[in-house]
Amino acid sequence: MKFKGSKKLCVKVAQFHKLCAKAKLKILYLQKHIKFDFTKYEEYNIIEVIEEFCSVVPSFFNSYDELYRLFMQNPPALLRKLEEQVVNFLTPPIGQYQAHTANIILQYFEALVEINKKFI
Repeated sequence: MKFKGSKKLCVKVAQFHKLCAKAKLKILYLQKHIKFDFTKYEEYNIIEVIEEFCSVVPSFFNSYDELYRLFMQNPPALLRKLEEQVVNFLTPPIGQYQAHTANIILQYFEALVEINKKFI
């Protein structure tokens, strides 16, 4: 994903992220805002997904707020770190749960800019 004018987009995303963060993933999916596999997390919002992930897996972030701050500082760098995390869980020994959950988090942040564009 390319972030042309990323500072401008980040300001717009900042205005909208709280609403998306509290919405259940199935609602975001039904409204066609997200298009990724979130099996077993239909009734969760992204904050809850991240809290559960962080309670089980040591990571470079500890909460949604921390992850969101990193996103606001440098979206491409954060997405690269999240992608690396997914890849790490897919290499032996494979952590299926961790890879699936890490991918949900990655896909959510990739979609966040696009979600925001629909409403701005």
